[in-house]
Amino acid sequence: MRADVSEQSPNVKPTGVPKQSPCYNVATRKRRRFMNRWLGKLATTKGRQALKIELRRRIRHSSYWAKEANQFGLETLIELMLAIFDDLDLTIWQTRHTLEILAERAGLKTHSVAGNSSISRASRGCDRLYWLNLIITAKAPFNPYDARCACKHIEVTEDFFAALGIPLKQVYRERAKLLKAPPEEVISSWDNRLVELVMKNMARMAAAGLERMKTKRAEARQRKKEYYSPTFA
Repeated sequence: MRADVSEQSPNVKPTGVPKQSPCYNVATRKRRRFMNRWLGKLATTKGRQALKIELRRRIRHSSYWAKEANQFGLETLIELMLAIFDDLDLTIWQTRHTLEILAERAGLKTHSVAGNSSISRASRGCDRLYWLNLIITAKAPFNPYDARCACKHIEVTEDFFAALGIPLKQVYRERAKLLKAPPEEVISSWDNRLVELVMKNMARMAAAGLERMKTKRAEARQRKKEYYSPTFA
């Protein structure tokens, strides 16, 4: 029995290690030149190492960690940050998709033997990014038909770009360019021009969540109907 355990132990992966390779850095996806340039720098071994050093420094000064950061937890934060940056709307600094899609892109979505999927690693990583003041997010109210989705409206802060090593001057210049404003204008997140865009993004994500809920309800009704339907031998 001990021999079996020792043989199986190398196959067990600790918490926080992606089960599949990340797929956010896809060359065929259309992005702005600013996004392509920085994602190409960050999604490398050197870029990840620099981000890991910066996260260790921020965690060391955070009151939420009593010990040194776990290596696998840092890898989770790095992949999640890169997935968030890739999905970011540079105008309103919010993600276009929910955490479930971001977890799948970051390679943090796990699958059990029974076929069930979980995004708990990405959800915990999201909480830790919030502790570091890198993102602003609120957990969605519990929905029995959409509980796995974890529809969080993720908005990044200035510290998020600073942790990635992106100069804030370039970020604000890109936002001004998207809003067709003068490049030297610094547009804050509470600017009146962004309110309508934020509301549109929230309405779009809410409509997508409602559509997923309706689909899951229809599937549940169909399974119930098939289960209780009379079968004739």
